[in-house]
Amino acid sequence: MIRIREYSVLVPITRDSDRKPHSPSKYIEFTDSLCDMFGGYTYAGMQYGVWVDKNGNECHDESKDYRFSTDDWYTATTIVGLVKDLFDQRAVYLRETSWRTEIL
Repeated sequence: MIRIREYSVLVPITRDSDRKPHSPSKYIEFTDSLCDMFGGYTYAGMQYGVWVDKNGNECHDESKDYRFSTDDWYTATTIVGLVKDLFDQRAVYLRETSWRTEIL
């Protein structure tokens, strides 16, 4: 029996700096990284939301929701830096969606 944690990371479809869409090659690079780091991923669809930045401005985002699993919390959190750098983001939403998934 292996216990792993499932995570969800939201990748907004536009860059923070100029609000332009990301190139398709960025998503390929990202999903290749998910496969390399975690052995795979699930694309869970689009999410819509609003968040408030440190200056009090409302930011409306449409994001792709990617899910992956790992037993290594530290490695899971490294995805935040990857998304920030690859997709020009000031903040990244990473959520632990399940903490005791058992695979027999």
